[in-house]
Amino acid sequence: MLVGEFKYNDEVGLPTGYVRTFTMNYDYVEMHFIPEDKRSERWPICELKAYNMAGQLAPIGSLWERPMADGTPYLAGFVDDHHAGDEKQMAFFGNQTAGYEVQWRRNAPQSNSGNGNQRGGNFQRGGQRQNGGFSGRSSGGFAGGSTAGAGGEYVGGGRQLDDDVPF
Repeated sequence: MLVGEFKYNDEVGLPTGYVRTFTMNYDYVEMHFIPEDKRSERWPICELKAYNMAGQLAPIGSLWERPMADGTPYLAGFVDDHHAGDEKQMAFFGNQTAGYEVQWRRNAPQSNSGNGNQRGGNFQRGGQRQNGGFSGRSSGGFAGGSTAGAGGEYVGGGRQLDDDVPF
């Protein structure tokens, strides 16, 4: 679901844009890219900042560079949703020159199917997930969430179309 757009802003010298969902409305967000000599493998490539109630820029999220299935890089990370009391997982597709489209995919709690793909559950910064699942039950593509992984691959838990789906 498209929830934002960013374009390079010559006045401030970095990409700016907005991020909006039902519970969050950031009308002005700046993308602050961290210099390569200041980051490590686990450090984010970019920090998102918005003005707080005091009129000062404050961090609202972090983004890491990830490869798509075809190797094309995109930015993935989290944006703080203070109204809902959690973070929303976001993906930024594009680049600093052409701009970014911000996509959001609602996380549905699902357990690990044992195939090495961790899906659903709660996230920590850096893409690490903790606890997950509907009471530990393995679920397929009909558990209320997406059947697509971060790279666009099918992660429906190995279910076949004729398998019974527990409701």
